[in-house]
Amino acid sequence: MLRHSLTGAALVAGLALAAPSVVPAAAAAGPTYAPPGTTMTWIATTNGTTRTVKTEVLAPKGSEARFRRGTDGPARGWYPSCWSCVGQDFDHAKYGALWPLEAGKSVDFLQRAGKDGPVWRHHLEVTGKRGVTTPAGRFETYVIRQSVTSDKGGWKGRSTTWWAPSLGWAVKYRSSDNEGHHWSEQLAAVQRP
Repeated sequence: MLRHSLTGAALVAGLALAAPSVVPAAAAAGPTYAPPGTTMTWIATTNGTTRTVKTEVLAPKGSEARFRRGTDGPARGWYPSCWSCVGQDFDHAKYGALWPLEAGKSVDFLQRAGKDGPVWRHHLEVTGKRGVTTPAGRFETYVIRQSVTSDKGGWKGRSTTWWAPSLGWAVKYRSSDNEGHHWSEQLAAVQRP
């Protein structure tokens, strides 16, 4: 999962600057998510500062996961390994082709931030399966690595997501960018409805 500002980054060689083709989310494949009402507690670290965050899973919207941070926070959307895709134009079918996850599978797609915003080039790859232990327990996961570059400026980012099919959610994330930002979360507790 990458959190980045939509300003920034250098022209990427070979990046087509035409608007990405947009496929409605409902037409795209995607993961099976944890059931609505599942609550999770996370240990989150941003640039060296650690805090505990609670999340409640809401009903999905097409292939977009929905959740709420805290007890009364706003509903938020999430595409596993593509936080910045929520509310943006991108090719849902290309993203959805990553699912079901299999070692060695990869996808490339473009995302546009608004009509005249920057274009982001995403590469996601399932690098394999791995057992991961977090404070919430041990999970068998698929490891998804993402790299993102922008057509405006020099911004580049990388992330790793450990997706646990048995949970229907990620259990660990880590991301960083070339501006020195580092962010990670790991699952500390989970309660299903």
